[in-house]
Amino acid sequence: MNPPINDSDSGSDSYPLVGSPSGSPINGAHILLIEDDPIIQGLIAMSLQKAGYQVKCAGDGEEGWSYLCDEHFDLLITDNNLPSLTGLALIRRLRTGDPQIPILLISGQIPWHAPGLEILLTPGMALEKPFSMARLVDSVRNVMHSAPVRADVSH
Repeated sequence: MNPPINDSDSGSDSYPLVGSPSGSPINGAHILLIEDDPIIQGLIAMSLQKAGYQVKCAGDGEEGWSYLCDEHFDLLITDNNLPSLTGLALIRRLRTGDPQIPILLISGQIPWHAPGLEILLTPGMALEKPFSMARLVDSVRNVMHSAPVRADVSH
């Protein structure tokens, strides 16, 4: 795994798994946010919307999976510790059908020793909680700008 990058704003670390060029948000990029804590979900969604992204929220892994099956998203942001389906299990399921969607795994307990984590998060990265909203938005920009361009395939 790549060495951690210290987030001096919040004291947390992130572990990039792809390049990190900076830039502005991709206009209207559609993000699915899966987070079971309603306060954290609201803060993240509001921060991303202020940065110019469209955000759809789900409160658990199964609800998020349902949205992923029915809609096109440019980025998935998911917590790992979720009710009904963990973030890692969701990512494994997703990668069998969509190896290209960028993923940002956010959690206070990143499963660093999970087999194949780096491959599952390519393109993407993991960001450990707690993190600042500025760090999250920067991470989203980095992942979005370093991921390959994806075609919008209807389900």
